Amino acid sequence: MKGKRSTALLITAALLILAVSVAVAFFASCGESGTERESTEATGEVIWDEPSREETAESTSEAETETQSQAQTQASAESTRAPEPVTERNLYTIPDEPYYGKTLKPAVMDKDKWYLTFVNKNYVLPEDYVPQLSRELFGTYCQLDARCAPYYIEMYNAALKDGCRLTPFSGYRSIRRQKLNFENEMRIYLNKGYTFDEAYDKAATNILPPYTSEHNLGLAMDIVSINHNFDKSKEFAWLMEHGAEYGFILRYPADKTDITMVQYEPWHWRYVGKEAATEIMSKGITLEEYLGYA
Repeated sequence: MKGKRSTALLITAALLILAVSVAVAFFASCGESGTERESTEATGEVIWDEPSREETAESTSEAETETQSQAQTQASAESTRAPEPVTERNLYTIPDEPYYGKTLKPAVMDKDKWYLTFVNKNYVLPEDYVPQLSRELFGTYCQLDARCAPYYIEMYNAALKDGCRLTPFSGYRSIRRQKLNFENEMRIYLNKGYTFDEAYDKAATNILPPYTSEHNLGLAMDIVSINHNFDKSKEFAWLMEHGAEYGFILRYPADKTDITMVQYEPWHWRYVGKEAATEIMSKGITLEEYLGYA
């Protein structure tokens, strides 16, 4: 009997201890609830309880109300703001019409002598002209007409053997890109107070209008080197001596700006074929003079 009684007492004591442990764990877990940030000493972790849906909805509603209030205030201020005065430079706009309203001549397109196609600010490409383009050259985004790209690659490799890297910087340009570049240049002069015609002519000495650039033609490459003054670089000297051997000419020389109507651009090299390039470079003339446009 005594053995049975002792066993019963032990079981009862164990059950009481278990009940107390459960109660302590329950109340401890209740104490850890809420939205306050806590850190545990054991791991150093930072714990955030997510807010309830009601709290989220309430904060979102308050933010939207504040945003709407700010928008209404801003709209009210703009409606009462005095209009900007019309200045002289606001009177000049760039017309949205073909060739900016200029009367230009169509470029002569010869399938057999495609490499001698002549364009400038007076002679324009057909509106639907798009050359067959090469792949991008030497890991750059630059492309050329696929028919002249092999000559540029050959020239590049030859120069590289002589310690000169003819890095391609700007080859073919789309009409859209040319238009954007030209109009940005025009706005510089318009904002200085020049008339539309004056701004057009000045901009065209730096960047030719769309459809009139050799970059749109896909036969010209702007070449750069680490030397800031390209005409003082070894690459320029190499091109002046060897460029014609691969069909390329210095298109806009310093002493011919009155003929080309374009500023001196030592970096701009145009493919015209080996025969024409040899004559042009040896005589020190321009493409205009060679083709009879001057």
